[in-house]
Amino acid sequence: MTAQRWTEDRISALIDGAVEDPAEAARLGEAIATDPEARAVAERIERSNRLLREAFPVTDEALPPAIAAAIFGTPAGHEPGSEAAPVAGGRAGVGDTVVAFRPRPRLALTLPRLAAAGLALGIGLGAGIWLAGRDDGDQATVLA
Repeated sequence: MTAQRWTEDRISALIDGAVEDPAEAARLGEAIATDPEARAVAERIERSNRLLREAFPVTDEALPPAIAAAIFGTPAGHEPGSEAAPVAGGRAGVGDTVVAFRPRPRLALTLPRLAAAGLALGIGLGAGIWLAGRDDGDQATVLA
């Protein structure tokens, strides 16, 4: 049994034109021509590519400047590759202004807060014990 000479990723790269090594491209092409499993993988990838092209046709519309700035990291209104330098952080608007937020207050367990919590707990427990021990007299004790 011979080892598999291809992977699905490499066949996909060949179909997409991303294989730069001519020897590898020839080897993958031969595998597609001779191996039914490799041919099935290639046909499935080509079918997927065709369906994607049909569903999402490529247009020659220019990107809106705000979207181009967000993608390419150039200030809005400048085309990628122009003389404009990218802004700090690689995205338009990032790094232009730094706003320092006030830090969130931490829960400080100070002595007065602990004393108040202890007092509330003591009052609650005392009231609960006192109410549980009371005999109101309205409940009849049934002895069988």
